[in-house]
Amino acid sequence: MIKKNDLFEAEITAMTAEGSGICRADGMAVFVPGTAVGDRCVVRVVKVLKKYAFGRLEELLTPSPDRTIPDCPIAGPCGGCVYRHITYEAELKIKTQRVRDALERIGGLENIPMEPILGAPSRTRYRNKCQLPIGLSKNGEMQMGFYAVNSHRIIDTHTCLLQPEVFDRAAEAFRAWQKLSGESIYDEAAHSGVLRHLYMRCGEKSGEVLVCIVANGAKLHGEDLLVKMLRKAVPEITGIV
Repeated sequence: MIKKNDLFEAEITAMTAEGSGICRADGMAVFVPGTAVGDRCVVRVVKVLKKYAFGRLEELLTPSPDRTIPDCPIAGPCGGCVYRHITYEAELKIKTQRVRDALERIGGLENIPMEPILGAPSRTRYRNKCQLPIGLSKNGEMQMGFYAVNSHRIIDTHTCLLQPEVFDRAAEAFRAWQKLSGESIYDEAAHSGVLRHLYMRCGEKSGEVLVCIVANGAKLHGEDLLVKMLRKAVPEITGIV
């Protein structure tokens, strides 16, 4: 029976809906994030439950032909894009199988004819909404980005390839304003401080941008300056809330 911290060599044979690779050890399924079907690797067991376990990729022995170099520098720690390390073609195959599994294993249907999955015209800059949590780094400076997987630990992010470029400009202007204004950052533990989230939306057809500052309070220090800096950086802004 496998136990925590065991090391074993295995091949990844499938993927979960959450993007973890699946291999087996002592007859038990082990889920390993950051792997691809066809990877031959050394896995360290990090958690064991009754019927399955979780592992961590310790060493990649033979990479899968589906692997590619992630085009995002924080793809690993952020965890928002679980398929960034494989080709888009491989991702579409996984999603096709996910639909088939739902119909056959959950729905109890057999021999279902399925049309090929239609891929998106672009893998980047296609979203129209973004919400960035705000926090303090260890050195006391503002950080803003996305939560690491299964945590409230913020991965400081200056660009996201899923968001429109206009959001990057708005976020950088907001960062610059916070340094000038000195507005406080919300502390989840102490329930004090002001700035909590930066929320943005963009009209896909109109190009109009809405910026919303989620705050613990009714007023901000230097509101007029914030409006001025945001409008200069992003002329497309039609609303600031």
